[in-house]
Amino acid sequence: ILIQGIFTGDGTGIVTGGASGIVKVWEVATGKNVVTSSAAHRAPVQSVAIGPNGKRMASSDTEGTIIIWDVASGRPVSRCYGHAASVGRLRFAQGGHRIVSAGEDQTVRVWAAGTGKPGAILRGHTGAVNDLAVSPGGVRALSGASDGSAIFWELQQDQDSFTLGGHKFATNQVAISADGQRIASASHDQTVRIWNDRGGRAAVVFQEHVAPVLCVALTADGRRVASGGDATVKIWDAATGKTIHTLKGHAGAVCSVAISPDGKTVASGGQDHTIKVWDAVSGEERLTLWGHTNVLTSLAFSPDGKRLVSGSHDRTTRVWDVATGKQLREMPPSDLLVVSVAWRPDGNRIAAATGNPFDLHWAGEVCVWDAESGREHLRLRGHTSGVGAVLFTPDGKRILTAGWDQTIRAWDTHFGLETLKIKGESWPVVSLALDADGSRLVHAESDLTQAARPSTLFVRETAPE
Repeated sequence: ILIQGIFTGDGTGIVTGGASGIVKVWEVATGKNVVTSSAAHRAPVQSVAIGPNGKRMASSDTEGTIIIWDVASGRPVSRCYGHAASVGRLRFAQGGHRIVSAGEDQTVRVWAAGTGKPGAILRGHTGAVNDLAVSPGGVRALSGASDGSAIFWELQQDQDSFTLGGHKFATNQVAISADGQRIASASHDQTVRIWNDRGGRAAVVFQEHVAPVLCVALTADGRRVASGGDATVKIWDAATGKTIHTLKGHAGAVCSVAISPDGKTVASGGQDHTIKVWDAVSGEERLTLWGHTNVLTSLAFSPDGKRLVSGSHDRTTRVWDVATGKQLREMPPSDLLVVSVAWRPDGNRIAAATGNPFDLHWAGEVCVWDAESGREHLRLRGHTSGVGAVLFTPDGKRILTAGWDQTIRAWDTHFGLETLKIKGESWPVVSLALDADGSRLVHAESDLTQAARPSTLFVRETAPE
């Protein structure tokens, strides 16, 4: 019984698979069987695929086994095991270097076409994955499942991602320089680490704080760092770790920090419900901004550096004039605590992410407002837990969100449609950072219920679109 057949890339042949477990290639012009697999699946073949150069083909069966074949000889190159149930769809991707499979075990899996080595396991569906498509460039896939969901996936090559480990406790925030060459991470282990390359070893470990470091920011050129966690803000040299200024004035822990685009101004938000604006060159306090009634969780300067947006556990998002300290606008209060705020690169939109870090069962969302009028533009919903971080891509066309549901998602800023969903590794995604051209994305994952667990940073060389 024939179960599936597909044309070869040049249209001159057809690849078929059936209940016998045999895979065959037929010549379209004559109907002649030109290749028959030298071995057979132990179960009926469910799907077949052929690579773009016609040299490799793949087949899957009802037991979850995938076999990669040499087309010329019909001999198996490798067998791929991992799916726990029938695999109903196969596709070649990334120029034929990867094979993507969709299974009834609710997973999409990626394999090396040359060796059969398993790669990423993409989880997110709650029903059998019954359809699969790959973009023309082979770098993205779309899967559909019996639960009614459709998910876009970014198919990263192994060398395009790497991890940075070293923090003994949870990572609270990450930052990246504009050129993407310097990464900073703030941790509950009371350190800030500076990473310059893939080596996995921090170039600088800053240990001047006396409490968990809750926030960190880098100047655009990556030369200066601002960090906070105890009642101080430290401004220090990223290359040497030498402290330049210790800024004192908050009556409690510093929970958020931001540096203006020109690097001349630092803003900090505290457990004391205040925002302080500092001269980054002299270390002098310029202003104290009053208005919030709970912990300040996030700060961001506008692209021109003239305005500051703040988010707080009082559920409000506010906009301030940096020169005068005047509150310009207060957005309508959110249903949950405001965790992260961001400006669109053109300065016309503000985004705020919400969640409840004390109860991860609450689904967070992202509100997007017009920065001038305060009119709500979008409300992004889809995460099944709180949203720990939000940022805009450099072109302003996408919003990236980090979820405590262990996912990173991308959204269209015009219609608010979710365009991509990437599953994290182990823990809630708590922080995101993106370089100036969008080519390097850093995210941190931490156990929100146990800060004493070691944490890891994940760096993607091609940021999701």
